[in-house]
Amino acid sequence: MNLQQVESILTTMQADYTRQFGARELLLDQLRETENELNQAKDDITNWEAEKLLLSEASEYARRQTVAHIEQVTTAGLQTVFTEEEHVGFKVKITDYAQGTPAAYWLITDKSGEHDIEHPPEEDGGGAADVVSLALRSAMLEMFRAEGQVFFDESGKHVDVKHIKNFAYFIEQYAEKTGRQVFNITHQAAVADIADVAYEIRKHDGISEAVRL
Repeated sequence: MNLQQVESILTTMQADYTRQFGARELLLDQLRETENELNQAKDDITNWEAEKLLLSEASEYARRQTVAHIEQVTTAGLQTVFTEEEHVGFKVKITDYAQGTPAAYWLITDKSGEHDIEHPPEEDGGGAADVVSLALRSAMLEMFRAEGQVFFDESGKHVDVKHIKNFAYFIEQYAEKTGRQVFNITHQAAVADIADVAYEIRKHDGISEAVRL
């Protein structure tokens, strides 16, 4: 092997080294870039998990506040109507499932400072379901600051006659405290009596007429 051949081999080896060195530097740059992206991804995941936890805590707090508000308003309604039931109240029972978070509503009594769940309000006689329904809707309207008038259609029609005046008083207090204009369609004279303006629908010879009382 002569000198010219040796120089040719060295030149080839040097070119191959330069090429591989450049490839190595490119790979190192890509590695550093990937590591930076990985670190950023880890930071993002940490932030997302923190945000998720914060939102979850905020959601749980809001839910507790909502439940407490609904229980308070509905219990006040029940106690206003059923004055002889000293410990009557209302309880919301929420259960978390994978497919959702259903809520069950219960009438409660207070025994020795402990809440005793008795039965759902729809199973109760005396019109408790009507009171719960009205109080729930009223609570939701005010909680979400819904605007406008309120229309009640035959509210309290299942309320026992001995409680109907208290039921009417509950509606009257709701209107006064919220400042809402309430329209109520009813067959109950006690409920009509609380109105600022009341009309009776009378029918004569097949013609209906609204007569102001």
